[in-house]
Amino acid sequence: MYLIILSIFTKCLYIFFFALTWGPISWIIIGEVFPLKVRGLGAGITSLANWCSNLLVALVFPVLFEKLNTYLFLAFASVAILSIFFVKHKVFETRGKSLYCAIRCSFQSKTILQGNRLEAADESPQREQIPKSSF
Repeated sequence: MYLIILSIFTKCLYIFFFALTWGPISWIIIGEVFPLKVRGLGAGITSLANWCSNLLVALVFPVLFEKLNTYLFLAFASVAILSIFFVKHKVFETRGKSLYCAIRCSFQSKTILQGNRLEAADESPQREQIPKSSF
């Protein structure tokens, strides 16, 4: 009886912390990463990819659990740990920046973000004023 209660408690704890941390990250990125012209299409395609990935995990889980038993959870834990490094090094911060500037800065190489300006990392004094997004 103790193990059943512990199992239910840890599942609820997992859902609670996932909903507060990793769960909303993909939906926040979907809303911020696409320019206004293609935001609807981009959000639709990435949402479809997200739901298809969830379906794949749900369909493959029982098969893998039969073969790997509890070691399957170690595989999921390792993917979760790797996602921390992915988010830290590959997902760009958009707080305090215009959407246009944040996207452009993240995809251009050798740029330094200063406020809402892009500045080339080399010695040239060229500066490009980024227009503020209008809603």
